[in-house]
Amino acid sequence: MPRYSAFVALSDGPGRYQELEDTIEAPDPRMAAQQAIDRAAIHPDDQFPVILVVEERHVSVFSRDDHGQAVTPNEDFPRLMAKGPDVIDVYPVESSQVLSRPA
Repeated sequence: MPRYSAFVALSDGPGRYQELEDTIEAPDPRMAAQQAIDRAAIHPDDQFPVILVVEERHVSVFSRDDHGQAVTPNEDFPRLMAKGPDVIDVYPVESSQVLSRPA
């Protein structure tokens, strides 16, 4: 059975992931993502989590739907468009970087 590493996206900035300590044995990447979800690797309040699943040379990206099931980004896109996230990240910007428009 293939072994996978799973990486869960962190909320403290884009491109930041936390690797799960143990590798996951699963028949396919979706089942590996589901095992990561079942291990409570994702905070329950995270509406649109991202899980990177890596097996040898293959990379698979998954999220979790409203029922706690692993889904691909394409499968989750309608939900994302319908609900959107409740939280947005705001990063400080220097005032010199702000674009202004005449009123």
